[in-house]
Amino acid sequence: IHLFYTESWELFVNRLKCLDDNFDIFITMPKQNTDFIKTIKNTFPDAYIFIVPNRGRDVLPFVKVLPTIYSAGYQNILKIHTKKSTHRKDGDRWLSDMVDKLLPRNKNITNRILAKLDDTRTGIIGPQNHYISLLVNFRQNWHHSGDIISRIYTKKMSKQIRKEKNNYGFFAGTMFWARIDSLVPIIDENFNVNNFEKEKGQIDCTFAHALERVFCLVPETINQYLLF
Repeated sequence: IHLFYTESWELFVNRLKCLDDNFDIFITMPKQNTDFIKTIKNTFPDAYIFIVPNRGRDVLPFVKVLPTIYSAGYQNILKIHTKKSTHRKDGDRWLSDMVDKLLPRNKNITNRILAKLDDTRTGIIGPQNHYISLLVNFRQNWHHSGDIISRIYTKKMSKQIRKEKNNYGFFAGTMFWARIDSLVPIIDENFNVNNFEKEKGQIDCTFAHALERVFCLVPETINQYLLF
């Protein structure tokens, strides 16, 4: 969980209670939220908490903590954050809808999600109706996305994805369940704060928005790359 807006904490608490007890929580937050740690520990005393710079929105904190989670041997991960999307009138409803679908009150649905992740052909699962075409704002974002794919794979692979861009998509909002091994190519790149622009209220076209797309592109193309 990236906890930027602490007022959304109770929403997550209520939904996490719908899970079985066999999970651990990793929380990233900016320095200004340090006083909120006590509130977190009151509910989840064993939560792992990381203070991160206010850069890269929820994406930089995720890629910074992901190697720690991977090296600890976890198999699956749920990535959520306190998204407000203040540029949208329905920002709060957007957050609630994604959390409803990723952490449903019906445990049977959550168990089906986790069972699906046991299938090695499944890399990432996101909220219904939030998977959108890579074509959306493609030109503005491909500068970074294409460079990241070239870095992870090859320039040839990047050109191939660009040629077939209508076949791909991503989860807008950057919230999803994933098999951690499907994200290893991203983990291996060790992206850091210097890769991300300073926070200026951008709503698109940043390195974070590019990685938002790559989180889906890598699981979608990893087997293709192995045969490429």
